[in-house]
Amino acid sequence: MKNQLWTQTLFEAYNYAGGIIRTIDKRVLTLGTNSYKTTNYGQDSTLDLMEAVIELIQRKKKILKLKMLIEDTLRNVNVDVSKLMIRRYLDKLTLNELSTEMGISVNILRRKLNKAILKCYEYFCKQGYCTPFIEQEFGTEKWLVGIYERKYQNLKKPKEEDRVVFIPQKSNSSFSVCFAI
Repeated sequence: MKNQLWTQTLFEAYNYAGGIIRTIDKRVLTLGTNSYKTTNYGQDSTLDLMEAVIELIQRKKKILKLKMLIEDTLRNVNVDVSKLMIRRYLDKLTLNELSTEMGISVNILRRKLNKAILKCYEYFCKQGYCTPFIEQEFGTEKWLVGIYERKYQNLKKPKEEDRVVFIPQKSNSSFSVCFAI
């Protein structure tokens, strides 16, 4: 269950990745262009600024990894699986819209979608992105854990072991407080 939830989460998160990357780029640019305005012009302010920029760049790298993983998965799984995942998660079609488009019942579509999700998860694992690694790599991204938690809450009878709790980022930077995606 957790594997399916994470697979769905990563595919849904793909839609937001570009916007978040652009936001991070803007924030880094703003920090860099306003760096001369830091108080006391001391070493502490410069170090804080550098730490904030490095932290943002690390977050951007994680999101780029996620984006590349999804694109790579879509290129390397069966064409039917790829089309189904694109229509459902990237084009955001509802189950009813997708079943009508495909000319099949919603129950048959659910089975096909579950198989497609499993195929994608298998590919994730081949690339080293099984559930424990996904949780370790992306568990600090509050926005991503939020997507996962919404999916978890939508289950009829979720199991407590499938729940993921947000892992706060460890940061000494004062800028991490004012910038949370």
